[in-house]
Parts: sequence; structure tokens; C-alpha cells
Amino acid sequence: MPDRIAQKFVMVHKRRPLIRSETSCVVCHTRSKRVEQLIRAHEGDRDVRKTILAAALGMSTAFAGSANAANIVETAANAGTFQTLIAAAKAAGLDGALSDGKNLTVFAPTDDAFAKLPKGTVESLLKPENKSKLAAILSYHVLPRQLTSDQLPHKSIHVRTIKSGGDRTLRVTKGSAGVTVDNASVIKADIKASNGVIHVIDTVMLPSR
Repeated sequence: MPDRIAQKFVMVHKRRPLIRSETSCVVCHTRSKRVEQLIRAHEGDRDVRKTILAAALGMSTAFAGSANAANIVETAANAGTFQTLIAAAKAAGLDGALSDGKNLTVFAPTDDAFAKLPKGTVESLLKPENKSKLAAILSYHVLPRQLTSDQLPHKSIHVRTIKSGGDRTLRVTKGSAGVTVDNASVIKADIKASNGVIHVIDTVMLPSR
């Protein structure tokens, strides 16, 4: 009997390391899988954070670009061919409206267009006593909404300007030869500014009243 008990004791003790070893392997394997999952989750979070950061930077750049874009007056000044128009807008007190107004369309006569007026006309209009007359002429060149060339149908339409009274409507015609506004031709269209759009014209348009 003692021999049999001793044999069982030996057999049990021989088996214990095997049982412990298998259990340890299972625990280690489970822990390894958990660690791998945590690493993958961390990497996924890191990728999400990178994506969010990239999107935020992109939005910041876009907003910065919008904030730094030139308004209508600044855009005209930078072009270098609208010096008379800018001087006239300041004399008429419209430069602030053209700088701060929203969603405007300006049919902008070039310096050469003003030069086509009868001699002495521009100098006369720039005088303080003719401020209201000058303001009426310039406001006849401005629409209270954005109108781009691709919005024009291939026919004539009439659009209301910001002019306060009298002749307030322009006739805009789009045809195979281009776009005309009253008796002026558009020589360059769709110049974007932060607060609207500019169409360059070759003639100063004079309202009938």
C-alpha cells in the first residue's frame, strides 16, 4: 500500500507542472490578443485623430483664404486699369459700399472707357457740387446681387441696379459675339472678389434720367 500511495503522489506531482504550463500558455495567449487589440485600437484612434487634424487644418486654410481675399475696390485697385473708377467712387462716397457690401456685381469701366467721354466730363463729375450726379452714374453700374456670365440666358434680360431713382434698369444681352450691357461690351467677365464679382466693360454707361 505505501508503495502505491507513493506512486500516486509522484504521478500527481509530475502532472502539476504540465497543468500549470498549459494554463499559463492560455493566459499568455489571451493577454497577447488583448494587447494586440489595444494596440490596433490605439492605432485606429491615432489615424482618426490624424484625419480630424488634417480636416481642421484644411478648413482653417480655406477660412484664412476667404478672410484674406480682396474686396471689389481692392481687386480693382490691384488690376491697375480702374484708377478713374476708384477715384470717382471715392468722390461719390460709394467706395465704402463697394468695399463692405455683399454679393454685388459691378460692371467696371476701364480708364480707357472714361477717356472716351467728352473732354472735361470726368473732371466736372469729380467736383463736389456734382457728387449726386456722379453717384447716380456709378450706382447704375452696380447690381445688388451676384450675376455671373454662366447665369445669363442666350437672350436679353433686364436687371435692376442699386441706383435710387430714375432709370434703374440695365439691358444685358448674351449672344454669339459676347455679352453687352446697354451700349457697353463686356471685355472680361467673372473677376471674383471677396464680396462679389466684376465684369470689365469698355464704355461708361449713362442712365437716361
